[in-house]
Amino acid sequence: MTLDFAAMNEDPDAPCYDEGHHEFEIDGSVVVCRRGCGAEMPIVELEPSEHRAILELPWTAPPLSLNARRATRGAMFAHARLVAEVRAEVHKLALAAGLPRGLDHVAVLLHYRPRDNRRRDTDNLVATLKPACDALAAGTAKHPGYGMVPDDIPRHMAKPEPIIHEAERGMPGVLWLEITWEA
Repeated sequence: MTLDFAAMNEDPDAPCYDEGHHEFEIDGSVVVCRRGCGAEMPIVELEPSEHRAILELPWTAPPLSLNARRATRGAMFAHARLVAEVRAEVHKLALAAGLPRGLDHVAVLLHYRPRDNRRRDTDNLVATLKPACDALAAGTAKHPGYGMVPDDIPRHMAKPEPIIHEAERGMPGVLWLEITWEA
């Protein structure tokens, strides 16, 4: 199965850039560019009959935490950059998955399987969940969202407490979103 993602033409240094588009194909658990530029995206598992989608996030650990201190200007700018990165990545994954738009209600659940079994608080994952949910909602003029629902308020979006799974020996950490909705 070959997929053509013309929207991936953001890297002018990629060998495919001059050609006008990447040509993607499925290779194991990722979609990779056949032209050898190294561009890849995780496979998004979509089960339309169950109205459930799994979006694999590209991080091995949560990029944001409620424990992070933003005491300096530099730390605040770094935090803002990470929030924007999470929003952009989730938006890109929702586009690639072809998730529906204009729904009345969705539930978004963040899963995390860490690389080890140290103690972790699920509430620290909320800092990563928030911009992910913002990206799935319609957003604002300054921060446009995907538009699955009009807003991420409780009337339109449920955000259950994130789940931390047991680590698997020798495996890197992984984060994913489970999104469910009614048609």
